[in-house]
Amino acid sequence: MRPQWENTRYSTISADMKAAPNGPRHVQFAEPDTLCDGTLRTATLPGSFGRKTGRDDRTRSYYRSNWDENEDIDPTVRLTCFQIAEPDMKEIDKSPEKKPHPQPSSCRRRLRTMCVVILWVILLGLTGFTAWLYFKVDRLKMEKTRLQRKVVGGARQLSDLQDRTDKLTQEKNVLEKRLNGGLKDFAELKNVTWLLKSRLESVAGDLGEKSGTLKVVRERINSLTTCDRGDDCLIRDCADVRTRNKLNGVYPTWPKNVSSALYVYCDQTTQGGGWTVIQRRVDGSVDFFRNWTDYRDGFGDLNDEFWLGNENLYIITSQKMYRLRIELEDWDGIRKYAEYSFMSVDSEMEDYRLRLGAYVGNAGDSMSATNTTHGWDIFKRNLNNMTFSTKDRDNDNSLDSCARLYKGGWWYNSCYNANLNGKYYNTGGRAYDSDLQDGIEWFTWKGWTVPWQSGMQCICAVPEEEDKGRSDSRGEPSYELKCLQMGDHHDMADSANTSDKCKRRKVLYSLNNHRHRLRLCCTILSWVVLLSLTSFVIWLHLRMEGLRTEKDLLTDKVLKDAQLLASLQYRTGQLVSEKAELDNKLTYGICEIEKLQNTSVVLRTRLNDVSKDLTDKGSTLRTVRDRLIMLGGCDNCLIRDCSDAKVWNALDGVYPIWPRNFTNALYVYCDMSSEGGGWTLIQRRLDGSVKFNRSWQDYRDGFGDLAGELWIGNENLYYLLSQKDYKLRIDLEDWDGNKSFAEYDSFRIESEEDNYRLRLGTYIAGNAGDSMTGGNSTFQIFNRNLNNMQFSTIDRDNDASTKQNCARQYKGGWWYKDCYSANLNGLYYKVGKYGVKGAPSSPVQDGIEWFTWTGWYYSLKAVSMKVKPAAAL
Repeated sequence: MRPQWENTRYSTISADMKAAPNGPRHVQFAEPDTLCDGTLRTATLPGSFGRKTGRDDRTRSYYRSNWDENEDIDPTVRLTCFQIAEPDMKEIDKSPEKKPHPQPSSCRRRLRTMCVVILWVILLGLTGFTAWLYFKVDRLKMEKTRLQRKVVGGARQLSDLQDRTDKLTQEKNVLEKRLNGGLKDFAELKNVTWLLKSRLESVAGDLGEKSGTLKVVRERINSLTTCDRGDDCLIRDCADVRTRNKLNGVYPTWPKNVSSALYVYCDQTTQGGGWTVIQRRVDGSVDFFRNWTDYRDGFGDLNDEFWLGNENLYIITSQKMYRLRIELEDWDGIRKYAEYSFMSVDSEMEDYRLRLGAYVGNAGDSMSATNTTHGWDIFKRNLNNMTFSTKDRDNDNSLDSCARLYKGGWWYNSCYNANLNGKYYNTGGRAYDSDLQDGIEWFTWKGWTVPWQSGMQCICAVPEEEDKGRSDSRGEPSYELKCLQMGDHHDMADSANTSDKCKRRKVLYSLNNHRHRLRLCCTILSWVVLLSLTSFVIWLHLRMEGLRTEKDLLTDKVLKDAQLLASLQYRTGQLVSEKAELDNKLTYGICEIEKLQNTSVVLRTRLNDVSKDLTDKGSTLRTVRDRLIMLGGCDNCLIRDCSDAKVWNALDGVYPIWPRNFTNALYVYCDMSSEGGGWTLIQRRLDGSVKFNRSWQDYRDGFGDLAGELWIGNENLYYLLSQKDYKLRIDLEDWDGNKSFAEYDSFRIESEEDNYRLRLGTYIAGNAGDSMTGGNSTFQIFNRNLNNMQFSTIDRDNDASTKQNCARQYKGGWWYKDCYSANLNGLYYKVGKYGVKGAPSSPVQDGIEWFTWTGWYYSLKAVSMKVKPAAAL
């Protein structure tokens, strides 16, 4: 804000001040008619020279501080500036003499000059110091640049050396891996070479043995007499098997024009027995939706679900006239059958065309459709003279593939009334869910099954949209200017002289004001330069300290890089040496491997030659053995038990064996899957279907079903165990599905003259405990060692008990000893715990028991006893 006297709105005039008695002071202007603005007024100055009467009592301080702020002062009113005139010289002369004030001396000027000099000295000193600092900073920059270049060069050298080190390390690792692999290959080749030598020796030994056996068998064939009935004495099918064995099971047969045995399942109980089973569906465990090759060769398990094979069926039915019987059973246990007087299948050249005879039975005729009860021709599908169809070979007289639609191979005739090879649905008698009638069906008995329908739905969702905000704008504040307005004053007269004075005074004041401003600007400029130089010096000093720190760090970096470079150079030298050593080892190993490979090739060639000879001898031996078996005698065939039969077939089932001193084959059930296979089954309990409380004669000759519950017979067991040393394994299962076993290292029995006395070895393995020899019993009363005990039955007592017949008391034949801790031939209870409340009652422990596992009064669900040569692996 400018002072009032600088405002151009004001003019400078002279005025005389007079005091009025008892009133405010007034100013009387010297030249009232000449004012700067052409007016002359006499005004009362509120607050300046006296107290104004009335409402205006504001002071000069108020006007000075509120000139720009007080709203009561109107800035639009033109105000007049004034200056009080100097007193009249005449009046001054009349006044008492006063000494004039002394004028300012040159001290003030000198002081200012000294300050300026000092300021310039400081400025020059700072300028020199700044130059020195700048030079110092520049040297530090150059040193930093030199170190940076050295660091960059060292880093590049380190990087190159590190790359070389990594490459050498990688090459070393590759060489080590190759060397380790070569060592492994060397060890394997060495082992293979040793095995080849051992195998070659073994095969050569087997070849010699086969040659000897072949010679013996050929001599046996030459010594056999010709069958009196000619070709009829051969086992062609299950009807021939029945003349030798009446038990259901798997048997070898030799149809005409077949060089090796054909194993088939024989049903020896249905309608007089002698039925050769060509197809069976039981539980859906075998997939019947197969191609032409599978149906031609046959598939499945002969003891479970299977298809005998169209080629085998052709060979069998080509021998003589056969009839066909189809056994059916629904989910309610109802059984029916359909039988045809004649059935044969042509060769593959004719696509196994079916030939059927007349129908009899109670299931209806769904094969030749001669007795259909429906009146539509669509249900009269006669399969006679139809060729066989599979999913990959269509012979069904239909535009579609019936085999592919109805999931099976069959003699379809666009398409079927019988689909016995269709898909197995385990629905428990309910309708199955399928778009087509592709199940196992016999239309003339159960009709077709209608499938259900299903639907689907879809759920969709619509995404939500997002809103966007908006921003508001504001205006800028406005500013108001306030002006100070002085109070009213009296008008003044214009005066030309007064105006000239005003102008002169303005010029003088303006010159003084410009000089003062110039000095002020120079002072301010000097201080600005001083402060700038000071700040620049401080910045240069800080910059120099930073450069020194960076220089120290770069120096440390150079030293560390030099150390690392030396370390990498040393490591590189080591890697070069190790790589050269590995190269030498690898070269030597390759040479050794090549030697072993050459040796291995020679041994393999020799082994292949010997193996081929052995295979030829084995094939010849099998052919001769099959021929010898067909002739009915095999005294030297060496198939003594199931361990020998495993050489020819590894499937569980019934096999013929020829123990020593046996004139005819003994059919036994062979377990080829448990613990390495080759186990000959001598006893089995499964479901209580066979009674075991039998006489001495029954236990001597054997009884039961080879595919179910059985006792092999003590006489057969005696001949079997007399050949070599056998071990015994007993497998047990309770009604909760828990399984355990007991194994003894030796097992044999004496002849009937010694009542089949038991000779039992040591309990060597198992988790069921020893209930046969009592070796691990915790109570003396239960320590019943059955070793050396004779066999007892309900009609022959050999149990060493004076009180009772243990066999009669405990419902089974066994090697009792007053009486037992094991009773595996006891009464079959279809519960675990018996003799208690809510279970079958019994006064004695006559169930199938193994005391050391389940205690008394617990009858086991399943038991099997099996033997195997002790030396067999």
